[in-house]
Amino acid sequence: MDPRKRIDTVLEAIQGNVQDELAALLGVEFILTDGEKKLTTKEEVFNNFVGKQICDKIDIVGDVEGAGGLFIGIKDAILLAGTLIMLPNSELEEFIGREEYSEEIENSYSEIVNIICSSFSSNFGEIFPKQCSFIKKDQEKIVP
Repeated sequence: MDPRKRIDTVLEAIQGNVQDELAALLGVEFILTDGEKKLTTKEEVFNNFVGKQICDKIDIVGDVEGAGGLFIGIKDAILLAGTLIMLPNSELEEFIGREEYSEEIENSYSEIVNIICSSFSSNFGEIFPKQCSFIKKDQEKIVP
């Protein structure tokens, strides 16, 4: 099988494991949307965003070489992180509704992306350990 197709197949296979792992951690239902698995440019990806995003850059090394990223909207990251620290729903909704997040708050809530990325990396490594691996790089905020 083509290594790139194998990576796509592994990603599809681990999606359920990642969802279950994160749902257990957060204590709420967690559903990942299917991301596009295609070669694309940064411009094409960024043009489809609505609102601020957090991106964890990922290098793919081994049989297949490349770069990728895990993207999550800042509002979603705050919602997930607020759930993780058990903020009451009313307080969390009010906070998200303000849409005025300081740099410090955005940085602290970006930790949720690290958790999601780590779950993908560890699950991926269990199924596809030697031929290819994900290496997490830096994180950045993207404002479309």
